[in-house]
Amino acid sequence: MPKRIPIKAAKDIAKQYNLNQIILLAWDGEKTHVVTYGKTLEDCAQAAQGGNKIKKSFGWPDNICSTEPSRIKKMKDEIKYLKSEIKKMKDEISTYLNATTNTYGKPQ
Repeated sequence: MPKRIPIKAAKDIAKQYNLNQIILLAWDGEKTHVVTYGKTLEDCAQAAQGGNKIKKSFGWPDNICSTEPSRIKKMKDEIKYLKSEIKKMKDEISTYLNATTNTYGKPQ
């Protein structure tokens, strides 16, 4: 019995049948497995939402019914990082402009 069905299995099915989203529901005799895959980030998020609804309908614990795909987590982390870098740049520009402007608002 598999501990976990790899996402690659869902991805392979999606490629073989030219599908945008896959939600696999499987039973190995002891455990129920839910695996999702989406071609794009949007498909990925939607497939995960569908998978979470299936898990919820099977009575899985709430913390397992709100999983987020790793691609989505990575994107959110990148956005957070980029926002912090933009803030740093804005602060540096503001500091520079303040240092090069006299009290009358004219460059020195």
